[in-house]
Amino acid sequence: MSLLRYEFLPVAERELAEAMTYYDAAKPGLGSAFGAEFLHAIHLLVDIPFAGKVARLPTKMAYREYLLRRFPYRIIYRVEADVILIVAVVYQGRRTRLLAKPRAGRAGDLCLSRVVGNCVLTLFIVAGNEYEFNT
Repeated sequence: MSLLRYEFLPVAERELAEAMTYYDAAKPGLGSAFGAEFLHAIHLLVDIPFAGKVARLPTKMAYREYLLRRFPYRIIYRVEADVILIVAVVYQGRRTRLLAKPRAGRAGDLCLSRVVGNCVLTLFIVAGNEYEFNT
C-alpha cells in the first residue's frame, strides 16, 4: 500500500471535467468510462509513481507524463515528497506545447500553451499558482 496521495492543480481538474463532459455528450456513459480509466491510471501512479515517462520539458523540476490506454489523453504530473501532483490532463489531438516559462527564473515554473482556432490559450504555473492568458 502506497503512502502517496494525489492532488490536482485547478486547471487539471477543469480539463478532466471538460473531457468527461465531452465524452458523455458524444455517447452516454462514455464520460464515466473515461473517468474510470483516468482513476485507474491515478491509482497506478500513486502505487508506482515513476510509471510515466519523463516529460521532455526544459525545466530543472522533473515532470512526468502517463498515456491513457483507451482514450487519447496524457496526464502530466510531478512526483513530490508525499504527493502525486496532477498538473494537466492533455488531449493528444490538440496542438499543445509544454515548456518552461522563459523569464520565470525559478525551477519548476511551467507554461502550457494550446492553439485553439486563431487563439493561443496560455497557462503559466509559477510556484504552484496559475495564471491564464488568451491571445
